[in-house]
Amino acid sequence: MAFLEADWLKELHHTLAWTELPFWTKALPKALRTQTERRRFPQELAPYLHRHPLPEWGRLLAARLPIPLLRRVFSIQSSNRRFDRAVAGHLHQHPGRFNAVYGYFDTALQTFREAKRQGLPCLYELPTPYWRTVDHLVETETHRHPNWVATLPTRSTLANSAAQRDEELRLADLIIVPSPFVRDSLALAPSLRAKIIVVPYGCPEPNHEKSPRQNQELRPKNQEPLKLLFVGTLSQSKGLADLLEAIEPLGDRVQLTLAGSPSTSELPIIRPSVRILGQLPHAELLATMRRHDLLVLPTLYEGLSLALLEALSQGLPVVSTNHSGLAGLIENHRHACLVPAADPVALRTQIERLIQNPQELTNLAQAGRDWASEHTWSRYRQELCQALRPLMKGPQ
Repeated sequence: MAFLEADWLKELHHTLAWTELPFWTKALPKALRTQTERRRFPQELAPYLHRHPLPEWGRLLAARLPIPLLRRVFSIQSSNRRFDRAVAGHLHQHPGRFNAVYGYFDTALQTFREAKRQGLPCLYELPTPYWRTVDHLVETETHRHPNWVATLPTRSTLANSAAQRDEELRLADLIIVPSPFVRDSLALAPSLRAKIIVVPYGCPEPNHEKSPRQNQELRPKNQEPLKLLFVGTLSQSKGLADLLEAIEPLGDRVQLTLAGSPSTSELPIIRPSVRILGQLPHAELLATMRRHDLLVLPTLYEGLSLALLEALSQGLPVVSTNHSGLAGLIENHRHACLVPAADPVALRTQIERLIQNPQELTNLAQAGRDWASEHTWSRYRQELCQALRPLMKGPQ
């Protein structure tokens, strides 16, 4: 939408994407139907949309069938590379049609190579920390939480993508990242020459109504269980093991709800008192946020968590880590509370502090909502185009 508003958009290539959902998607199993709904684009983009659906359909179906060979053939890496080759082939067939190429990590190598042959600028978005940083964190976790290792990316998977990611970075003329954390992680990238610009993601329009929880005045909040919400893949990448460890001593002073899907069938046992909702449609997720007191996401690494931005917009106070992408963007303990990653003791201490100081929860809710109102998706689109403008060819 940013490029369309700037009159830059010529084509948008995607795997599964729609502006209006086909009627037959209603007959899909719920998990697949949710995936299709997440791939819906604004109607204004319909004339620009080019689809390459087979690799992604194969991946989604293979993930639900217990056939190892099929899962290897349609792994996310192989599906990304098929998509990349399809886009590169399209670019090759239309020389002179484009002024620049904008691509994302793991999906842009062949496309960028073809763009370089045509003399086009390669604009690259890296939404997640550099792979060497992730590899180091994963290695540490294998010793700290061995029973959660199955929920983490394997080091061999990271190694399989390493060469491609480094080559994509080398070919890029400009790198867009969502947070200072991602920018700083690129200090480990060899021979990196491109300029790096931080363009933080936007927040939904703030909800200024008090949530049902904020309207409750039957008992003081410090006499009620604090309703905690975790949003994200149920994995140690998101710090779920640290959260469960942190709240164990708090007993019935907190109630925890998990909104997200398991990252693996080998998820460790989670105590019955923890409510698991699964993956929610976006509107339902925002409504769920308004029914809780605190979003807790002790992520080990994140480019910039959209769940945190959405929570701020809904007036839901946030506790996360210095690896969530928020560090350097918000004022700690004013707009949100950030603790060191991989530190369940610090996490528990912060939650206890909020239990004992309900007024601080109210202050965080208001300050977070105010911050969200200044960091909208409209602002993101403007800042993105401002960052890219010097490298764009042709009429501006």
